[in-house]
Amino acid sequence: MSSILKVDEIQNTSGTTGLTVDSGGRVLNPNAIGWLVSKNATQTASAANEVITWEVVSLNQGSGFQTSGGNVNKFVAPVHGLYTCTVDLLSASTTNQTDVSLMFNENTNIGTMRNAGVGGHETYSMSWVGEMDVGDTLLVNINTSGRQVYGSATPWSTWCGYLIG
Repeated sequence: MSSILKVDEIQNTSGTTGLTVDSGGRVLNPNAIGWLVSKNATQTASAANEVITWEVVSLNQGSGFQTSGGNVNKFVAPVHGLYTCTVDLLSASTTNQTDVSLMFNENTNIGTMRNAGVGGHETYSMSWVGEMDVGDTLLVNINTSGRQVYGSATPWSTWCGYLIG
């Protein structure tokens, strides 16, 4: 036995659209959550565990990435769910090793990465998948004072993520 459900839109009982199906059969989520931010200036940490500043916000669907207030430069989960994010960084052109951590709720380190420190620019990255409750935060920090993360008009250093579901 099979059946076909023919709908263009799925709504909450309050009338909020959750999903739409376009004429090509694509399922669209108008309430998706995602962010893409980048650095346009090199940052030198003035203290240990300094939050990386993200000067360029290219995407902030769902308004989870905070650009002001007490959670500036952090992602704050607007809804409970499974999230993923990726941090891609370019090191400053030095021989210093720079440790950078992805932090959950300010004090839980959920991943650290380090460039090789062999001189010149080096790309390094990490990805994460995890569950977040409403109000949980993610941030990226430079672990050691005096260490640098490169930034320029070309988006070499980026952080992006989205709600999986």
